[in-house]
Amino acid sequence: MTPSNLEQLLDAHPDIANVDAVFVDLDGHLRGKRLPREKAAEAIRNGVMIPQAIMALTTPGECLDAGGRGISDGDPDGVGAAVAGSAVRLPWSDRTAQVLLRMNAFDGEPLGCDPRNVLDGVVARLAALGLRPVMAFELEFYVIAQQRAADGGPLLPAQIAAIPAGARSHGTPVLDALAPFFQTVEAFADAMDIRIGGVTTETGLGQFEINLHHGDQPGRAADEVILLRQILWNAARANGLDVTFMAKPFADQPGDGLHLHLSLIDGEGRNIFGLDDGDERLRHAIGGIRDLMPAAMALQAPNLNSFRRFVPGSFAPINRTWGRDNRSVAFRIPMSKPEARRIEHRIAGGDANPYLVAASVLASVIHGLENRIDPGASSTGNANLIQDDAVPTDVLAALDLLTGSAEMRRHLGSDYVDLYADIRRKELRRLLGTHLPKEYEWYL
Repeated sequence: MTPSNLEQLLDAHPDIANVDAVFVDLDGHLRGKRLPREKAAEAIRNGVMIPQAIMALTTPGECLDAGGRGISDGDPDGVGAAVAGSAVRLPWSDRTAQVLLRMNAFDGEPLGCDPRNVLDGVVARLAALGLRPVMAFELEFYVIAQQRAADGGPLLPAQIAAIPAGARSHGTPVLDALAPFFQTVEAFADAMDIRIGGVTTETGLGQFEINLHHGDQPGRAADEVILLRQILWNAARANGLDVTFMAKPFADQPGDGLHLHLSLIDGEGRNIFGLDDGDERLRHAIGGIRDLMPAAMALQAPNLNSFRRFVPGSFAPINRTWGRDNRSVAFRIPMSKPEARRIEHRIAGGDANPYLVAASVLASVIHGLENRIDPGASSTGNANLIQDDAVPTDVLAALDLLTGSAEMRRHLGSDYVDLYADIRRKELRRLLGTHLPKEYEWYL
């Protein structure tokens, strides 16, 4: 098993009574077991046994036998191996620690049903080209009330509703009104060694963005998104609030994104986008991302609501444009010095799995570099008005493009592509099998 820092953590904190041994599933949810202290270290050393089918659950946690995982295959176990250095005391719990796991087979080989392993496979392909990614995510979210509207929808908390409309977008009064919440977020993040950057008040009422720091370990970059979501949810609860990462929680407000900033480092530690031939390689990387965007959409916009975010004229891209210092495009090149030159990928929603977002973007970059794909002319002005016919506009069309993509199958694994698509199709079928309030209004 991978060495863990759990034993050192337990030695340093004799009051810890339980350890949550958790995996990140397809939906970006933490699932696993709570182990008693006296059994935890040994269990982590030997591997935590848990059904492989937890990697094939729908968003609400149902096992629908997707890909034949569940009752059809006899529900076999996988072995949870600790992610090195991931053990941490949970700051919102007096007596609980947490350690992240990856899912392996009994012989120690990574199982392809785990999104973490899917990402690692793509990173290994990039390493074979002599490159490693440096990346960071930006997470958007809404702070909402714990109460719900009559139809189950979100409501703004009183602290935000009282702020004048003109002071909301990129204003500090909203941050002041929620100061206790954000102070709790900062304290939790410090305790869990999550390096958060600035907090921005976004254009949506009650919408915010938190930046995470760049690093050259893609798995850790994705971990930090999961842990930041966990921190935000617990900090909200501690302050009588709630948060949502839903892609489009309010019909009349902007949606939540999960933006990925990416550069590539060569064997000498140089950002290849900032070298003398960097502009050409940057264009090829964008060309690959642009070429595979339609096939990757199902991973970056995973459900029915995800596609509500893509509105013409908004900052959620509806086409495959790119440009320099232009937030209306899908793939933005921020202003920077050459050594910091990077791509900002702006498509994924706040509800997406960060491991799969990173895996699909890196796979697309490899595709572009290997095939020297030209992205075409860059865009200026508002580039987000015209729908691109190649870009799917609903989840079923996106899944068809994903399963039909030889490149996505090559990089992510055919078995995983098929498993993912089967889960999403079955989840959508379950959702559409329920009666929506509008049906009664329109058809009764």
